Amino acid sequence: MRMENNPMEVLTETYSEEEQRNYAGGFCGFVLLEETQYDLPALLVRLQKEWQITPLEAPTVQEMKAGNLVFEIPGAMITVEFLPTLIPEGEAVYAARHNADWADAVSIAENHKAHLMAAVLPLGMAPLEAGKVYVKLLSSCLAGEHAIAVYTSGTVLEPGAYQRETQSMREGELPIHNWIYLGTYETEAGSNAYTVGMDAFGKDELEILGSRRSAEELKKFLFDVARHVLVEDITLHGEALVGFAGDEGLQIQRRDGVMVEGHSIQIAY
Repeated sequence: MRMENNPMEVLTETYSEEEQRNYAGGFCGFVLLEETQYDLPALLVRLQKEWQITPLEAPTVQEMKAGNLVFEIPGAMITVEFLPTLIPEGEAVYAARHNADWADAVSIAENHKAHLMAAVLPLGMAPLEAGKVYVKLLSSCLAGEHAIAVYTSGTVLEPGAYQRETQSMREGELPIHNWIYLGTYETEAGSNAYTVGMDAFGKDELEILGSRRSAEELKKFLFDVARHVLVEDITLHGEALVGFAGDEGLQIQRRDGVMVEGHSIQIAY
């Protein structure tokens, strides 16, 4: 579905503090490694050379050799920790099963031997800008030796695809697919779709339940809605109407999530 200028009309209502979700207030993900070693000083060089991400105060070589890269940039803190262990409780392998677009996701996740935990914690930086820094950080981590996959937004992603999406930022595009996982599944009631990753921006996840449309149509539609919500910084509430150009208003409700934790915005589509 093609989005046009001002395509969305939202009638909002307020809800109590108790009804609101607790958002993480930052971005955190993991890079899977095939060996129990990683060069953090080289990562810092890549961040500065490729993306002009420069520490306000440079971390010491001793800190990086100990497995920690922590520094501040204007408006945010960046942390990367090297952990010479598997991600606990088979979490990465379980998440890899959600990626139907990468046939090797599970086998790659099963073979990781260590990982990086990378995060961007905003200190006044706007969520959208912090999200851009986060994608640049993970992409730079993936460019290092022994990196084999990235685990973020509820699934495990192929490095090449992630880095290509990151590079699109140089042409002014937003890396929506690196931020938001779009999942689909089938039930007797019809096709269903959901997002994972909206909460990092302080937004409810989106769901479509029991639709007669195809899974691919639902993914394209949710991509458009998610992008519009993030770019325009819209907060959707229950009992609202979402109208796209060429479509009648669509009923939405804020309810307990079906495939996501907490509340979700459920769209009748």
